[in-house]
Amino acid sequence: MTLLNYKIVFTKRKSIALSLDDKGEVLVRAPKRTSRILIDKFVHENQAWIQKRVQDNVVQKEKVSKLLENNNTQQLKNEFERNLSKRMGLWAKKLNINFNKVRISNAKKRWGSCSSKGVVSITWRLVFAPQEVLDYVIVHELIHLNHMNHSKRFWLEVQKVIPDYKKHKKWLKSNDHLLKV
Repeated sequence: MTLLNYKIVFTKRKSIALSLDDKGEVLVRAPKRTSRILIDKFVHENQAWIQKRVQDNVVQKEKVSKLLENNNTQQLKNEFERNLSKRMGLWAKKLNINFNKVRISNAKKRWGSCSSKGVVSITWRLVFAPQEVLDYVIVHELIHLNHMNHSKRFWLEVQKVIPDYKKHKKWLKSNDHLLKV
């Protein structure tokens, strides 16, 4: 039915989902006991989405590769650090939230984190993300300094500042494989 190669991971989830892994390969997450025929049908019905994601992945990898050739990684990190410091200051002032230090991390699985001591860490890989996505991560981490959890109250605070935060959250989830260089 379909010519696409993909990996299947059976989980406790209730529906079938598609994603690309860190290598840009198609990954299908499906409920346990889902038939191969049903999975093939789902993949076939979503070929356009898959092809767009795979193409975006190729384009992004080429873009990143050119950037890394022209600027060494350290130069990119330095540029990102300058932008991040500026954005952190602007958002902290706007939110009236104090932080002690901003740190550039090398994380591949977390976009940002913060400590109870007011240290906010953001991965330099967000240099390849749109500015509004970086702003969402900054706001997310700054609000964590007041709410050290992902409670309903936390998300309401995020939404007050960035009403369309779900769009940015979705962008990160859909494009995380593009940023893991």
